[in-house]
Amino acid sequence: MAVTIGAAATIVGSLRPWVASGSVDRSSYEIIDLIDRLGFAEEGLLEVALRAWPLMPLVLVVGAAAMWWRRHVVGAALSVVGGLYALGVALTVELAPSTGLLRIRSGPTITIAGAAVVLVASVVVLVAPIRATRTRHDQPAGLG
Repeated sequence: MAVTIGAAATIVGSLRPWVASGSVDRSSYEIIDLIDRLGFAEEGLLEVALRAWPLMPLVLVVGAAAMWWRRHVVGAALSVVGGLYALGVALTVELAPSTGLLRIRSGPTITIAGAAVVLVASVVVLVAPIRATRTRHDQPAGLG
């Protein structure tokens, strides 16, 4: 459930305004499109990362759905990938130096919070069964 809530918050954050220039608010998708169109994305890893940004919500939704279908390892893996990606992009924007032209809005903060929930919940989903198995094996015979 926490992965789903975190994924929803991350996606909502990505849709909220990330920066304001003048009187225009721009979501993360508008920023990515603008960076790409202006040619700031050099060829290579950065270009791939920018072009893949619209896939982030899909990765998070599929990860959360996999958790609901009890495919915990696959769900957690997808959720971690989507969460780390969203966290990295949102932190990059959130920590960017302020300029007179651009003001950081609420979107990155919401995205960071949602991605953090996704990451923590995914780790808990993966670690809880391992810990439960160890606890059962550590009990003396006849007490389990």
